[in-house]
Amino acid sequence: MDVQCANCSAKFQVTRDQVFMTCPFCDSTLYLDRARTFRHFVYPPEVPAARVPILLEEALRRGERPVMPVEGVEKQLLPFWGVKEGGPPRPVPAFSPVPPVLKSYTFPTSETNLDNPDAAKEFNRVPCAEAASAHWDNENSRPEAFSLYMSPFYKARYGAGASQYAAWIDAVGGRVYLEDPPPPITGAISKRSFWLLTGLFVAFFLEGLLVPHFGWGLLGAVVVVGATYPFLKNIFTGGRA
Repeated sequence: MDVQCANCSAKFQVTRDQVFMTCPFCDSTLYLDRARTFRHFVYPPEVPAARVPILLEEALRRGERPVMPVEGVEKQLLPFWGVKEGGPPRPVPAFSPVPPVLKSYTFPTSETNLDNPDAAKEFNRVPCAEAASAHWDNENSRPEAFSLYMSPFYKARYGAGASQYAAWIDAVGGRVYLEDPPPPITGAISKRSFWLLTGLFVAFFLEGLLVPHFGWGLLGAVVVVGATYPFLKNIFTGGRA
């Protein structure tokens, strides 16, 4: 079968059972899908596996969720289409099923040379789903705007007894994605929450004394709430780190 290189446009012959290949003319690493080739990149992992329990514990504590022991860690190399739309490539999962929490994943901003198929060879490569080409195989898409990026992840399983949970840790940037995490601790308000709420009460009380005009008082309240919203959200939801 003859194919055309997505990088240099040269034509060459490949066998039908090849999926990943190297262009004999420009040495680009390519991915073959339905007789089309796409540039293929691999992100090198920068976070060691030993950091997984630490990062997971930090994420759970930030969300005020119970810290549980890690039962196992899998190394997975997940495929994403990189869709170029005038700016940095936008990731579109090319595997199935896709954990909902990974739909917010963004590519690392690392300037490392990604054109290295052996960059994460100790990670298990997750195959592209058969329907992955549906992202580019339609009349409104431009296949030349697509590249395949392989992103290394740690899938950590943690829990206690019958309560088992999963988390995905980006092996490049160390971001933690909690998949259906344990509920937040509700037995008592933490000291951090207590002092934040106390501070808000004092701020509103002083504002009522010092700003008698209703309009200015309302504006001040909006500013205070807007400034503390990120902290309140992190305390009372804590879904991702």
